Amino acid sequence: MGSARPDPRLRLTDPARTRRASGDPRTLRDLFTTALDELGAPDLNDHQASWVMAHTHARSIVEGLITPEEGAELIWGISSSLGFPDELGVFVNEATDWEYAWELDEDDSRRCIIQGAVELLEAVTQETISQEPDPDFLPVSWHQIEDE
Repeated sequence: MGSARPDPRLRLTDPARTRRASGDPRTLRDLFTTALDELGAPDLNDHQASWVMAHTHARSIVEGLITPEEGAELIWGISSSLGFPDELGVFVNEATDWEYAWELDEDDSRRCIIQGAVELLEAVTQETISQEPDPDFLPVSWHQIEDE
């Protein structure tokens, strides 16, 4: 989220302000941040937010809101920004199989992903979310390459 706070005059209860904000990304961000503040949500850094997103996708898999293969692919994408933690390994493996395997037992893979989602929901704690990723496994950004 960042430490900058939005303009306190941006209240979600102001429908006119919300309508005017529909095209301005900065104002939308400020409204979103205001909503989180009003709900009492904690500020999260990028790493923590990525864990929350992985947890949210796992819950969506278990509740049947997204297919197991869709959820595994979403979590696979998040996993790289977290340094490929072991807790997300099943999603990386299964999503990779869905993407690249010549032969795949789709039903078995779906069961494996759902079981992995259940285990992730049980395993993720505040301590897990607060762990810093292993820097040796973090992706390199383009600006890092240009600086070298």
